[in-house]
Amino acid sequence: MTKELRTTIVEFDQYADIDFDHPSSYYVRTALYYLYLHTRSREEAQNFVDNEYGKGKYTVRAARLEKPKGKFEGHKISAK
Repeated sequence: MTKELRTTIVEFDQYADIDFDHPSSYYVRTALYYLYLHTRSREEAQNFVDNEYGKGKYTVRAARLEKPKGKFEGHKISAK
């Protein structure tokens, strides 16, 4: 049994508002609305979109900058 993914639909008028705050990190832009997907995994969001709308029809976009998870994440650069 898989967990159902929570979504939020945002109309273009709401999205274009200057005070708009993204409800989640990932979204899909369709012709009529923006569909925000509430998940931490981009892969999980893309799989949901592929199952609902057809594979390759929409690509998940990031609403916020993603934090890098590279091997140099813990290193700090000093100006000394």
